[in-house]
Amino acid sequence: MSKSRIAERIKTPAMLESELQDVITKNIKHSMIDRGYNQKTLESLTGIRQGNISKRFNKDLHYSLYDIVLFAKALNVSVIDLLTPKEKAPNGENSYAYKVQILCVNCNTGKRESQWKN
Repeated sequence: MSKSRIAERIKTPAMLESELQDVITKNIKHSMIDRGYNQKTLESLTGIRQGNISKRFNKDLHYSLYDIVLFAKALNVSVIDLLTPKEKAPNGENSYAYKVQILCVNCNTGKRESQWKN
C-alpha cells in the first residue's frame, strides 16, 4: 500500500473528535425522542441552558466529560450508551440497534460473524 493510501486511512485527532461529537449528539437525540423530551426538558434536567444544548448539537460547543455525565443522568442511560456508535438494523425495524461482533459458536472455524443485537 502506498504512503498516500495509508495517509488517507489515518484519522487525525480532530476527525476522531468530530466523529465522537456526532455519536454523542445522535445518541442524546435518540434518547430524547424515546422519552418525548425536547431541549427545554433537558435544560431543566441538566442545568445546561437550552441555547448551549443547541450549540453542542450544532458542533458550536464541544461536550465536556461533565456534560456527558449530566446528559446520561438526565436521560437515564449510561455514559457508555452515549459514547457507543449505533447503526440501523439491516431490516430497518429498530433504528436504535447496534452492531456487535460475536464469536461463532456453531462452527469450528472461530470465524467472527456480525449479529444485530438490541
